[in-house]
Amino acid sequence: MRAFISPGLKEDGSFAFQVLKTEAAPIVGGVDTSRFQAPWQVGIYFNNTFLCGGSILDKLWILTASHCFKNDNTAYLEMRILLEQSDSKLMEKRNVSKLIRHPNFNQLFMDHDIALMLLDSPIELNRQKIPICLTRKVLNVKECWVTGWGLTKPAKRMDFPLQKAKLEILNQEECFQRIYLLTDNMICAWDPEGQKDSCQGDSGGPLVCNQKNNENIWYQMGIVSWGEGCGQKGKPGVYTAVSNYLLWIVLRTREEGHPYIPSSSEHFFAPPQCLILSLYFSSLLLQKIFFLLTIT
Repeated sequence: MRAFISPGLKEDGSFAFQVLKTEAAPIVGGVDTSRFQAPWQVGIYFNNTFLCGGSILDKLWILTASHCFKNDNTAYLEMRILLEQSDSKLMEKRNVSKLIRHPNFNQLFMDHDIALMLLDSPIELNRQKIPICLTRKVLNVKECWVTGWGLTKPAKRMDFPLQKAKLEILNQEECFQRIYLLTDNMICAWDPEGQKDSCQGDSGGPLVCNQKNNENIWYQMGIVSWGEGCGQKGKPGVYTAVSNYLLWIVLRTREEGHPYIPSSSEHFFAPPQCLILSLYFSSLLLQKIFFLLTIT
């Protein structure tokens, strides 16, 4: 839901209005994508109606945006994953046992727009359900994608295609010049021509990037938060800077008795599930390619 209005200060001292990522428009310039290309993407439903996007952190935790929720009540909240099969589609659902919004979330300025959802039962991970990796910093970024359903009206089904759009991370200094009320907890991503952007129904969903030296592992850099309209040339979308909240995520998940293991921490001995699964399926792909080469 990219949908509330907050005042923004223009260069001349007058006020403009910034529209959060809930305007009535779908993901701008997006193309259909498959479950296998965004296996961390989930849908969040309230009272059986689509609310926001989210991403799988591990078997029990979902990462999303605080502004998707009015309070911490989990009644009627549900996480859904639409799985693809050869001749049909299967819906996997989980209830939410706890919703944790950031305590400093500011509804007016959209600062600290991040939330965690603890599921009532674990997700069985496989090649259609892979946790996204988190890290302090992604070096040598190769490409970034935002995904979402871009809904323009309430929906009770998920048989519409997931969309993706390729974006570029904008330099923070330039972003400060283009977007008013930006904080250090936000990052900007855009298409310089204004042809691609996230919009309504994409809130809470992931902005993910990979690295030039390892294209197979994807890291979540942002959470769809807000923007001045959708797909306007010269106006990037604004995303919660996930790397700023790694410690908060680790501490809060540990308090709930289900600690999340980040992919960038040298203090843990076991690699996180996102890396294990990403490397495992990359290995399977290489094995398949090698097999095809040997029989041709």
